[in-house]
Amino acid sequence: MAKAAVLSFRINDDTKEAITRAAAAEDRSVSYLVERILRSWLEEHGFLAKAAG
Repeated sequence: MAKAAVLSFRINDDTKEAITRAAAAEDRSVSYLVERILRSWLEEHGFLAKAAG
């Protein structure tokens, strides 16, 4: 998946702590996990075509 854009946003401290813990537990970066969560939501709600596989 080619990276083409940077997206910055603010989140609550508790959300940041949770995503940081989740990323560490999955041995992934926060950025990777946030993108996966966003893509999943967009796919589920019909805003993005579901990935093959």
